[in-house]
Amino acid sequence: MAAITSMHPGPSRDRETLLMAKPTIKSKRSIAKLDSLEGFGLRAEQQSSPKRRRIDTPIDLSIAENWSIRPELVSLFRDVIRNELSPEHLSYSDSHRGDTKTMQALSTFFNHYFNPHISVKPSQIALSPGSSSSLAGLVGQICDPGEGVLVPAPFWNGFDFHFAVHAQVHPVIAPMDDLEHAFDADALLESLTVAYEKSSLQTRALLLTTPGNPLGQCYTPDTLQRCAKFCQDRDLHLICDEVYALSYFAKSTDGSSPFHSILTLDLASLACDPSRIHMGCVVSQANPNLILALQLPTSTEVSALTTLCTTALLTSPTLAELVRVNRERLGASYKAITNVLQAHRVQYIPATAGLFVFARLKPNATAKDETDFQQRLRITGIVVSPGQAYHIGPENRGWYRLTFALPPAQLQQALAILDQCLTDDEAENVKDT
Repeated sequence: MAAITSMHPGPSRDRETLLMAKPTIKSKRSIAKLDSLEGFGLRAEQQSSPKRRRIDTPIDLSIAENWSIRPELVSLFRDVIRNELSPEHLSYSDSHRGDTKTMQALSTFFNHYFNPHISVKPSQIALSPGSSSSLAGLVGQICDPGEGVLVPAPFWNGFDFHFAVHAQVHPVIAPMDDLEHAFDADALLESLTVAYEKSSLQTRALLLTTPGNPLGQCYTPDTLQRCAKFCQDRDLHLICDEVYALSYFAKSTDGSSPFHSILTLDLASLACDPSRIHMGCVVSQANPNLILALQLPTSTEVSALTTLCTTALLTSPTLAELVRVNRERLGASYKAITNVLQAHRVQYIPATAGLFVFARLKPNATAKDETDFQQRLRITGIVVSPGQAYHIGPENRGWYRLTFALPPAQLQQALAILDQCLTDDEAENVKDT
């Protein structure tokens, strides 16, 4: 096995000398990546963080993970590994473009569940180790280092990290200050226009997340069409992150917009260039050079066990039932958490999809009030994600994102803690007045 070694500097070289020599032993790309990491508080000298989950830690409502159908998935994957794992799965992928069975399974999956205007072919798909890697790779192909991607806020704060670290690309924030109308087409296009025109960065793309994170709502077909035209008029790429596509749990009679994929658009009728439209798997139906550039570097990054399990899930005869059960359980968990919020008259953004709800647990809060309340929740037993992490601006203090896609017993325990904390906070407010 080959090894990479580096000579120890020896005791005579002091720290100042080492720091001065530091840039000479790394590429500009490496230095830029390290600068980005340091901007997020990560340094090579620090100790590794402890594991995220321990038995004695608070219940974590800050991480967007779906536990709703974990038992069923674990059972399915165990059976697959037990019955289908073969010696061939310890070899390289069967194609330098990615595992062919997985791409075929994804193609069938998208054509069935995403209702594309033009059927998705396996050759139009680029595999990657995960959605964040997929989007960062896509942005890195579209943008040069130092350029920008237009993103309506609030948005997932992971975009900041992954775009900066992996592609040296930066979000151009289009703030949607009225959170209750953040998915309104007129307000969205106005904010996008202002942000685009004011940005000092060369902007190459617009990134939409539907269903949204952290608001859990979906863009209408009309909004997607108008965004496509917005991009066409400015020579921008349009990227849609649709990672929560099958998490739509709202009733069809409640008047909310159901999920519509960017793949549903008739781009020809809109006079939009299809080579600039991408869904973050990545699926790009009219840009084979882009797909090739994404496929080749990542085809060896996706493990054989991952492709085996993913293909088994996507081709399983139980998939439709799993999708139904997932939506049903997400809906029940959402109802449970919003019942607590409603009981305390807490303002929240009604969600129709996703794993979380955005709630104003601490109205009229200062920055210190937000931090103090978050710390009180942690001490009491739950961890929440502060709204300011999603670029909502200081005028929107007191918001938090609460993940509800937990095992039922754990969710009930978390809601009991939240209920008590809100009750205590109300009592303190009465006392102060």
